[in-house]
Amino acid sequence: QDLDSLIGSLVPRGGGDFEWQPGPVGLAVQQGRWLVVEGLSSKLAAPRVCAFLAHLSTLRPRRQLQMPGGSHGLVVENGFMLIVTLENNGDDDEDSDIRKSLGMMYTRLS
Repeated sequence: QDLDSLIGSLVPRGGGDFEWQPGPVGLAVQQGRWLVVEGLSSKLAAPRVCAFLAHLSTLRPRRQLQMPGGSHGLVVENGFMLIVTLENNGDDDEDSDIRKSLGMMYTRLS
């Protein structure tokens, strides 16, 4: 799936109308659930994905997550939490680059 389909998108409703349908990320934000991104790799993660995850990590309850295109926003519900694990490829320089691009606090587990 691409980033837009993970966040959510406008889908045809019939009669030429469209309605917002949240994707898995949008649902986690709306419902105050945990979102786990497992095995993120700088080789696979586009800069756009890292930028979005960095933004998502700063959201606090009752703030609004603006959707792409600015036409819709989701209120961040209490309980929402973003957890990201990095792929362990043994390259500390690469791991450092992705941590910097995410701009997130991290704990390294052995």
